[in-house]
Amino acid sequence: MTKILWLSPAFNHYKARFLNHLAMASDVQLSVLTGTGREGMGDGEEAGKWEYNTIFCNVPKSRFGYSREVFRALKGIFCQYDWVLIPAEKKNLILLLYACRLRFKTKSNGKQVKLVSYNHPVFKSKEGKTTRIDLFLTRFFYRKYDKVVFYTEDSCRWAISNGLIPEEKAFWANNTIDETEIIKYKKDRQNPLSPPRLLMIGRLLEYRWIDRLIDYYSELKKIVPTVELHVIGDGPEKYKIEEAQRRISDIHYYGMLIDEMKIGPIFNEVDFVFIPGHSGLSINHSFAYGKPYITSQDYVNQPPEYSYLKDGVNSIILTGNRVTDIEKIGQYITDKEKCAILRNGAIETAKKLSIKNWVKQMHYALDL
Repeated sequence: MTKILWLSPAFNHYKARFLNHLAMASDVQLSVLTGTGREGMGDGEEAGKWEYNTIFCNVPKSRFGYSREVFRALKGIFCQYDWVLIPAEKKNLILLLYACRLRFKTKSNGKQVKLVSYNHPVFKSKEGKTTRIDLFLTRFFYRKYDKVVFYTEDSCRWAISNGLIPEEKAFWANNTIDETEIIKYKKDRQNPLSPPRLLMIGRLLEYRWIDRLIDYYSELKKIVPTVELHVIGDGPEKYKIEEAQRRISDIHYYGMLIDEMKIGPIFNEVDFVFIPGHSGLSINHSFAYGKPYITSQDYVNQPPEYSYLKDGVNSIILTGNRVTDIEKIGQYITDKEKCAILRNGAIETAKKLSIKNWVKQMHYALDL
């Protein structure tokens, strides 16, 4: 049996659920060392009975990478595992170096502990730009790991082709969610686009481009008066949603929901997920319910999951031109045939992003 320790400074409900599937494998014993996440950022954790052991440190994500409490916890259990996963992030540099020291000590005592990461292809600085220092740090980090698993195949190939990591160290496993939980509550909408409904789901942060969401929705109301906007999430930008509710009709705000039993009925009655800015796992969530996705190509720091989107196939990709963007959305939310094409594309993409495939890819990467 392979023993894995997964370090997770922020442990949200998406991660809690999909790690459970890795832990359920008969040849894996998984533990998660976690902190308190991001304070005041709309994070939500889900309580549950998981197949793995959770080791909790009362440390926020911002301090997790250099916390003495985390170091002590890691030191006490490091040699018990075959693989230790540490996210490749700048803020985790000291933590990674400390783990390398522990690896050296345990190796001299006859125990082989390997280090692995599961991450984006490259470090970035302000406004999503990658500097020369970012490239240097990314290569430096990757040299310290025994293996690096990337969020997508495209990310893996990009990192190899740009000389960030040797091919023998690089693997990929499509970042995903536990769609088996969604299947319990998923139902097809009986009358799509009657009325057309858009859903924004996720932490309400500046990089979601809430201003564009509200601006585009207010303009859509002028050409499609029946369109509705539904919002699930919490965070610093929620006041913008609440303010918009007072001046624009048909905005429904539910606050933060992490229980799929509560999310499902809302998802089942919308037609598109609309997040103008930073996307991420909301793409997987959207496709799992068979809902096409709307986002913007002019947001420069899209995460790897953005590569799952194909304009006109499973999604609507906006250019940033306000007039043409609104016209494009308006066409799709009033045409059932066009909407059906995207819906079928979303369903087909979701099959490739299943949790079963993710577990299979992680098994291959870690020689399980």
